[in-house]
Amino acid sequence: MEEPTIYNSENELMQWLKYDLNKQRFEKISFKHPAHYFVPAQEVTIRIIPSNSKINQIEINFDFSIKNIIKRLSNTTDVLYYEALYSNIYIANVKFNKTVDFSNFDFKTNILFNNVHFCDYVDFSNSIFQNLVSFEYSKIDILINFNSSHFKNKISFSNSKIEEMLMSCVKFNKSCEFYNDIIINSVKIYGLNDNINSLLIFNNIIFDNENSLLSIINCKLKYIDLLNTIIKGMINIEHSSADMVNFKYSIVNGGVINLTNFTIKEFMNRESALFFKNQAYARNNIIDALEYKAKEIEMHKKELIKKPNKTSKDWLDIISIFLSSLYSDNGQNWGQSFLCTLIIPSIFFSISYIPYNISYFLYILILSFLFIEFKCKDILKYIFTSIFAYIIFCGFLPIFYLYGLKELLNIDFFKELLRFLTPTNFEAITNISKDNMSYIYKDNHILGIITKSFSYFLGKIAFWYGSVQTIQAFRKFSKNS
Repeated sequence: MEEPTIYNSENELMQWLKYDLNKQRFEKISFKHPAHYFVPAQEVTIRIIPSNSKINQIEINFDFSIKNIIKRLSNTTDVLYYEALYSNIYIANVKFNKTVDFSNFDFKTNILFNNVHFCDYVDFSNSIFQNLVSFEYSKIDILINFNSSHFKNKISFSNSKIEEMLMSCVKFNKSCEFYNDIIINSVKIYGLNDNINSLLIFNNIIFDNENSLLSIINCKLKYIDLLNTIIKGMINIEHSSADMVNFKYSIVNGGVINLTNFTIKEFMNRESALFFKNQAYARNNIIDALEYKAKEIEMHKKELIKKPNKTSKDWLDIISIFLSSLYSDNGQNWGQSFLCTLIIPSIFFSISYIPYNISYFLYILILSFLFIEFKCKDILKYIFTSIFAYIIFCGFLPIFYLYGLKELLNIDFFKELLRFLTPTNFEAITNISKDNMSYIYKDNHILGIITKSFSYFLGKIAFWYGSVQTIQAFRKFSKNS
């Protein structure tokens, strides 16, 4: 049977599909399947493709309904014992001149489109897709509708052109991917609140004119990725949240980014936080810009920690960002900074006040903690953290209880602490006379004096550093953008 290049009715297409399915089943006759009608539907494919190289493209000039075709193939006597529901669907080098309907059906198999031109409305709404749905090198001229559908596997678009797409109340169990030089005019995604494990990925996409639009409204997603995307139109994200976002290498080329009540738990990289910060400054949104700046700094710290062959400058930057994050959440929280300004210097003062041999042990614990935090991998971190906790609870705490706690419960300790927290008071260092000797010099051991003095100065530095952090965080809204 010679394959037609133009189908003007469903009956014409059915004749070819019956012929092609029987041909595939005859080709698979084997010891396992001694007759063609024993070949199951899973081993053949519903194909609408040119059967030879002489045919470049097939045209379909009627309203195409895959549901009707599957039902008719399953009920026909021309294809014995065949359940079309369990066959993959492959459509390639086809031009649909009328509507295409994949709606209101439960698809069990893969659905693949390659070099398909949709000239009219395409309906994928209210369906369940158990396996892969893929569009490659395809073109959608008007609108493709996925409203209220459920994708249990990946759906992907690559090297295609999309005029308009609707996704409202869609559920993704895995990812929805757009990649490799897709040109998009309009994609509208609404009400994806049951998609906490889903990924929304736009890689190497072009929003190619000032009227192009990506709109994400009332959505809750695990991951949003706009890697290497050229934005000439508008990206609008409202009342939505994402556990992680990636906007690395994306460029706003005359376009607009509108973010309203968009909550981001974490950025994939520093460049993504920088992208959002710059967009916030461009809209004169100083409040959001400051938050994105804080996250950019935090991401820079993570990148420095992962960097191999760190220089001394890298380590100093890590320490600087760590302290800024600890004190004030990178300039965002003056209340946190104020508390740290009181608590951290008080801790160092307490270390300087207790017996110096306990101070040695405490500094060893602090250095061990920093080593575990910055140098160990996940499994080593777990092992060393367990050992670290064991040493604290079984070693340090009993010793501290026996020899250090009594020093901190003394009324003289609180008097000295108040003097210490006075910014300009350095009497603990300056009082060296025998009549009014400071607690630092009462220990005649040289190592004890050095340890106590060192802890005292660290506490003073922590106090002044915290004071600066508190002022900067308190005045964050007064800073020039």
